[in-house]
Amino acid sequence: MAYNDIPSEQQALYDVAVNCAYIRLTDQCSATFGSETCATCKWNLYEYVDADPRQAKLLMLSAERSAKTLMYARKSLDSFSRGTKFLTFIMACIILTMAVLVVKGCNQEQAMKKARAAAAAKPQTVLSTESKVDAALSRVAANSSRDVNGDGLVNCIDAAVLFYKYYPDKNDVTIELNYNTRTNMNHLFNVVNFQGTWRAIEPQAKAKGHSRYFMRDVWGSQYDPAYNKVVTKDYIKYVKN
Repeated sequence: MAYNDIPSEQQALYDVAVNCAYIRLTDQCSATFGSETCATCKWNLYEYVDADPRQAKLLMLSAERSAKTLMYARKSLDSFSRGTKFLTFIMACIILTMAVLVVKGCNQEQAMKKARAAAAAKPQTVLSTESKVDAALSRVAANSSRDVNGDGLVNCIDAAVLFYKYYPDKNDVTIELNYNTRTNMNHLFNVVNFQGTWRAIEPQAKAKGHSRYFMRDVWGSQYDPAYNKVVTKDYIKYVKN
């Protein structure tokens, strides 16, 4: 496989989602998406990314449509004879594939033009997501003794609120809760949009001396993203303090 043929992270995640939807639509799996049965399945989206549950559900809805199309196409192929109808179907598939490739090429060209125009319009000093996360974590660490919600405690609540406060792009950050009695997890943290992929961040990572800041790296198997719940609206009132 040539380097240029390697799928992007987003395409790879979408392929996983389509396979998950397909095996459930064809009754090869009876599990509900996000259930405990999914924990060790290679087609479980959460095995590869700490996705925001809302983003994961949206991706699965799109994947289910693609999986249905694939299922119907395979059923249609099985119903054709080996005669003229089969050859006609193959020719139709070839023509359809060529049309899709042409449209895809046009869309990619348009997307590249838009990306180049957007890049030219942006100041050269735009910070990367990683830089913004690191800066916010540093400010949280510098204020790690603050009790922002006035409950007399300094804990994950204060760190998550402070990270949200210090992260500059409010449309790309949330405050989330993971409450999982099975792993004894009851923790507030943040989720940040990394170029289209939402990743869970431990806001106390730098304050506690961790070299990495993703929730899965800090908490290991105790953290199950299937239990993530967005609670920004419940804690945003403390951001101004």
